[in-house]
Amino acid sequence: MNKLFHLFCGCSFLMLTLFACQPETKNTETSISTKNMMFDQLLQDYYEAGLKLKPIEATMAGDNRYNHLFPNFLSDEYRLDLRTYYGNYLSRLSKISDSDLSDTEQISKKLLKWECEINLAELEFRKDLFPIDQMWTVNLMV
Repeated sequence: MNKLFHLFCGCSFLMLTLFACQPETKNTETSISTKNMMFDQLLQDYYEAGLKLKPIEATMAGDNRYNHLFPNFLSDEYRLDLRTYYGNYLSRLSKISDSDLSDTEQISKKLLKWECEINLAELEFRKDLFPIDQMWTVNLMV
């Protein structure tokens, strides 16, 4: 039984070594994705602007560039910044045709569109008029 176990381990190691050393095949979806730099830039801009607008989320993601910022989440100015942020990216997103995107990029576009729309809808709800939430509030983060 011991010899059989060692034979199995040796064969597994040999197979792993052979397959791991195979040259990488180019993923066609990756090459298609590089064709649309405008969409890639839009996603990158959305992420970077979101980190600056939401510094706590940036810190939780390991980005310490905005640790010195702490916005007033209840102010009308901050709500206007959020509305501008989501509205701007929603309008930029509408200028990109689905036919120019790969399947993966189309899914990313739909997700980003949904995220912008749902966050704009959330801004219509005056959550700041409710008592402080004991589960998801900024003071618990601090």
